[in-house]
Amino acid sequence: MQVLVDDKPLMSPARLPLDVPTQALATAIAAEWSKGLKAGYEGKTLTSLAATAIDRIPNCRDAVIMQLIRICENDQLLSWVDQPAELVQMQEEQWRPLIEIVNKHLVLEPRERTDLSIYPIHPEAEARLKQWCEDMDDFKLSGFSYMVELCHSFILPYCLISGELTDPLQAWDRAELHENYQIQKWGADAEMLDRSVKNRGEFVKCLQFFQLCK
Repeated sequence: MQVLVDDKPLMSPARLPLDVPTQALATAIAAEWSKGLKAGYEGKTLTSLAATAIDRIPNCRDAVIMQLIRICENDQLLSWVDQPAELVQMQEEQWRPLIEIVNKHLVLEPRERTDLSIYPIHPEAEARLKQWCEDMDDFKLSGFSYMVELCHSFILPYCLISGELTDPLQAWDRAELHENYQIQKWGADAEMLDRSVKNRGEFVKCLQFFQLCK
């Protein structure tokens, strides 16, 4: 579907037509350009993700997918602490069910750790994970990979797009479980909070982008 802004086709930074897979996505991208934001892509997350799908993903799909696999191995939901007991319990309640969901769906057998160890994914499980990623088209891969990058987790975005989680804000809070615990105990500086708010907004937009591609 062609995206029109002021009755003119929108172009990607590489000067390719910004044609997208659904009318819903085209409408949402056009709306970003009608909100009075300054010219350019800044503040236009849906537009930027579409441009990435068109300009970048086709030339580096394999590299993007391998990066997702490596992040899955080092997923932050596998990076546990063994104290205090209160935080350990929060990990059990908020992280373990999601780890088990991914294991059930993709049979990855992820293992949490309390040190800097990284447990490589078994070759057969890696092949399943790679195939699951390859089944995404360039647009979905663009949205999903940025979600993973933002929250440093494969597990959380997977649970969102598979419908196991429905609230992206709740998912983001789980991504920042350790940080939020520290903030409750010791407080946070303004810069940290501003960065979290910005990234949370981008995370929500990524899920919207993925859903609009269907």
